[in-house]
Amino acid sequence: MIHKHKASRLHYDLRLEIDGVLKSWAMYEIPTKPSQPILAIQVADHPFWYRHFEGIIPEGSYGAGPVMVWDKDLYSGFLKDHSNKKVSLNQSLENGLLMIWLEGKKLKGGYVLVRISKKQRWLLIKIADEYGQALHKRAANWNRSVKRDRTLDQIAKQKKGPKKK
Repeated sequence: MIHKHKASRLHYDLRLEIDGVLKSWAMYEIPTKPSQPILAIQVADHPFWYRHFEGIIPEGSYGAGPVMVWDKDLYSGFLKDHSNKKVSLNQSLENGLLMIWLEGKKLKGGYVLVRISKKQRWLLIKIADEYGQALHKRAANWNRSVKRDRTLDQIAKQKKGPKKK
C-alpha cells in the first residue's frame, strides 16, 4: 500500500508487508514512467495494522500532518535465482533487490526496488510493461484517497480528536 503524507514535506510512503510488518520507503514522487528511477529512502518498519491508517498525526509527534491511503491492494515478488527458483521477499530485501508486481487500485505492473547505499537509499523503477504509458497519463488525477475518497486537505480539516466535556 502507499500512503500520501504531508508532514514537513509532501511525500509518499511505499509499504510492503513482509513477515507481518510493513517495510517502508519514503519518496517524493511516484514512478509512473518506465525506466525513470525515483529515490526511495527506507524508513522504520510499521506495524501491519498501520496499512489502514488515514487521518492526522498530531502536532508534536514524528511525522505530524495528514495521511491518506493513496493506493492499496495486492503485490507479489517475482525475482528468481540462477536455478529459476523464486527468491523470498525477505531474502530479496536482504540482498537489496526486490522485483514486485503491483495490483493496486492506481499502480499496476512491475517495479524494481534496488538498494544503492548502506544508508538505506534505494531506487524504485517502473518496469516497461502494458501498464506503463496508461499509468503516466492517469497519474495527474490521483489526488484522492482510495479508502474514503478524500483529498489531503479534507483529511487535514477533520476534527483533531475527541471533544473535551
